[in-house]
Amino acid sequence: MARGLTTTEPATVAVDGRDILRLVPETGRVRVDLVMPGIGRSVEVTGAPGTAVHALDDAATRGGTNPSRVHAAARRALSATAEIAGAWCPDTETTLLTLFGGASYPLLAAAYEAGAGPIRSVPRWSDAILAEPDPRHAARLAFGQKATRPVVAAFARSLVRVEPAPVDLSRLALALIGGDVLEPDQLATVLPAAGPSWPDRSLPAPRQLERARAVTKRWGPERTLGYLLQAAADDAARRLLIECVDHAIDLQFHAPIHLPAGLEDLRAVYLLQIRSTAETSRAAPRRRRAPRHATRPARTEQRDRVDYGQLLAPRVRSLTPITASTPIRHPGWLRNVDGSSVGGFTFVLPGTCGDLERWSQAMANCLDTFKSAAVEGASHLVGILADGRHRYVLEVGPDRAIRQFSGRANRPVVRSDHDEIIAHLRSRSVLQRPIA
Repeated sequence: MARGLTTTEPATVAVDGRDILRLVPETGRVRVDLVMPGIGRSVEVTGAPGTAVHALDDAATRGGTNPSRVHAAARRALSATAEIAGAWCPDTETTLLTLFGGASYPLLAAAYEAGAGPIRSVPRWSDAILAEPDPRHAARLAFGQKATRPVVAAFARSLVRVEPAPVDLSRLALALIGGDVLEPDQLATVLPAAGPSWPDRSLPAPRQLERARAVTKRWGPERTLGYLLQAAADDAARRLLIECVDHAIDLQFHAPIHLPAGLEDLRAVYLLQIRSTAETSRAAPRRRRAPRHATRPARTEQRDRVDYGQLLAPRVRSLTPITASTPIRHPGWLRNVDGSSVGGFTFVLPGTCGDLERWSQAMANCLDTFKSAAVEGASHLVGILADGRHRYVLEVGPDRAIRQFSGRANRPVVRSDHDEIIAHLRSRSVLQRPIA
C-alpha cells in the first residue's frame, strides 16, 4: 500500500447501473480508468481528462439521465478518492474537466489555482513531468542538472502565461527540444518566451519532439536558441521549425555545417542542399564504348596539385570526456576566418566534436580521430566549402602553420585552389608560415 493512503480500492462512477469510470487513489494524485463496455476491462485515460468527461456525458445521453446528476456523482467520487490520495480537489464549484486534470496532475492543479483554464489532454512527453509534486521536481525531471532556480521559476511561469487561457505546454515543448544543448540561462529564456499560445493540436507528437532533440545537437546552442525563440513568436515560424527538423533528418550527414540565423533562410539552405544531393546521387548515364578502330581523343592534362601528405592526429592526454556534443574552442586568430569567403569557397570552423564526425563522413577521411586534439587545442581544423559542400579540410597547428591540407578521401589540393586559399588565410592573419 502506498505511503499516506488508507485504501487503494478504486471508486466507481456508474450511470444506470453500468460502471463508466474507475478512480484509483495513488500517492498525491488520482488515476482515471475508463471501463470498457461488455468486457469489464478498463483502459487508463488519466492523460485525457476530456475523454473521461465525454464518456460520462455520452453514457448520460444514452441512458436518458440528466448530465448534471452524473457530474455531481462524479464530483463526489473524485472528491473522496482525492482525499484518500492527498490530491487536489477544491471545495469551490468548478468544471469536471478541471477537477479530473487537477486531481491527476499536481502541476495542472497549481496552474488552475493560478488562473489558467483546463486542457482536454496531456501529451505523453509531458505526462511524467506534470505528475511531479512541484515545479522544482518537475524541472529536475525535465532538464536534469540544468534545473537551476531561474529555470524552475521560468518553468512554473510558462504554464500560466496568459489568463484565463488554457494551460500552455508549448514553451515546455520548445525547452525540451533544446534541453540537451541549451545552457540554463538559455532555457530560462525559452520557457517564458513571448508569442501566441499553441492549441493542443499544434503541440509536437512524441516522435517529432525526439527527432527535433536529435537535430538541435547538430545545430548547437546559439542557433537552437534563435530558432526556438522564432518558433515561439510566430505561428508560421513554428511550422517552419518542424519542417526544418524534417529536412535535417533527411539530409543526415549531407546537412550544411554553416547555418543561417533565420528559419526562413535555413529552410532555403536545406532545400538547396536536398536538390544538390539528389542531383549528385543520381546515377550518371552509362557511356557507350567507342569502337576499337575509333581514334580516341587525347587525354586532358590534369591540373597541377599540391600534396601535403597524410599525418595522424597529434597525441594528447585529454582530461575532457569526449562526446558528440563536446564543444571545440578556437583561438581568436582562427575565428577571424570563420564564415569568410573567397573565390567561391566558404571557410567554417567545427563547433562540436559531432561536427568532426559529420565532416569525416562527408570527406571520407579520419577527421573523427582528431576530436581529442581539437578539444585540447593541439590541432585546429578548418572546413572549406564549395557550393555548400565540403571540398577541402585544412589542419593548422598551434604555431599557426599548416600541418595538413587535403580534399575528399585525402586527395591532393588543386594548385590554383591552394594558392587562392593560402592567400586568403594570410590576409586574415591565420597563417604565420605556409607549412609545418
